[in-house]
Amino acid sequence: MKAKMNGKQIGIVTAMCGMAAAGIGMTLNTAGLFYTAAARALGCGKGAVSFTTTIMSMLSALTGLFTARLIRRYGVRKICRLAAGLLTAGTFLCAAARNLIFLYICCIFRGIGSGLAGYVTVTMVLSRWFNEKRGFVTGLALAFSGLPGVLFSGYLTHQIETAGWRTGYVSTGVLTVLFCVPSLILPVSLNPQTVGTEPYGKAQTEKKTEAAARFSYRSPAFVLCLTASIVLYMLVSFSNHLPSYAVSIKQSAEAGALMLSTAMACNILSKVLYGELADHFGWFAAFILSNGLTLAGLFGLYFSRSAVILSVSAGLFAFTFSVSGIGISLAIQDLFGLENYGHVYPAVNLAGGVCNALAAALAGTVYDICGSYQPDLLAGMVFVLFSTVCFGLSRQAARQRK
Repeated sequence: MKAKMNGKQIGIVTAMCGMAAAGIGMTLNTAGLFYTAAARALGCGKGAVSFTTTIMSMLSALTGLFTARLIRRYGVRKICRLAAGLLTAGTFLCAAARNLIFLYICCIFRGIGSGLAGYVTVTMVLSRWFNEKRGFVTGLALAFSGLPGVLFSGYLTHQIETAGWRTGYVSTGVLTVLFCVPSLILPVSLNPQTVGTEPYGKAQTEKKTEAAARFSYRSPAFVLCLTASIVLYMLVSFSNHLPSYAVSIKQSAEAGALMLSTAMACNILSKVLYGELADHFGWFAAFILSNGLTLAGLFGLYFSRSAVILSVSAGLFAFTFSVSGIGISLAIQDLFGLENYGHVYPAVNLAGGVCNALAAALAGTVYDICGSYQPDLLAGMVFVLFSTVCFGLSRQAARQRK
């Protein structure tokens, strides 16, 4: 019979769920709600305002490169406090912006806070607190990154339309504070022993591979893992184009909105499901299944013109969120060991984050040149197959010598 989680273990999951929601969900996933209103008020184009998201995404990925080192030096609790301060202060200050420069400066604070609160912190902490159910708790925490977009997009949109975009930023700041509260009041740490408890589940004997024992950034296992991760991060960016894709194939704007809503809901569901599958069947089996569902979604988007099938296909495509959000993290833990996780994952996250930001613009450029999103969808299918081969080879390279 499986042991139940104790209060401190439940507390650390709650805190990391809040960090993911604040650092990713409230910061990056709701940014698009402000583009139109802020551009109109500041007298500039939407492109200039949307650059705030580019700033936050880039700085989030860059900060993640140093987050593991900062956590080891100063502790998780101090890093969470710093992240909460930067996120909330930056968001509230956005409400006072009178020009683009000030808005950009505010988003620098938010981007750094996002990097401190985001993927590196969440996955690093949970990997040390859970020997068992690691996939499930990681999936649950990262599912919270999509929760604000599903729960609060309508509320924030109403606030922006009725009370103005500045009030919308104030409401976003309040919600960000609330999500940060658990990490500020609960005993969070990198290692559970420092707060008087043990990791959940029995420790498994790790097979020490040469890739883990003698890690090198030039090793075939790492290069293949990095390459696969980059194309998966790039694939995720197409989700922002789903409404535009619907219109481009003569569907209504409402159909495009339904496609995006379905994708965001499946974003949450797929992460929890991926974690459960990884716990029971291993990360690679979960990776193969989720990548297969993503491929099926891309096929549906490419060939179908039915609003219902397009919506279902968008939901299947959203399984790519679980692959990039959880699958890469669990793969790195297995391929390179927890002792190297703090070196490998931040580097992969940085490269992937930068390429994700560039891919969003590239997809739009391809449409401008070709007059269609079909080349983007074909490229997505190639990315899915290519990433599967790369991770398979990386797994083989990491395990061939013990």
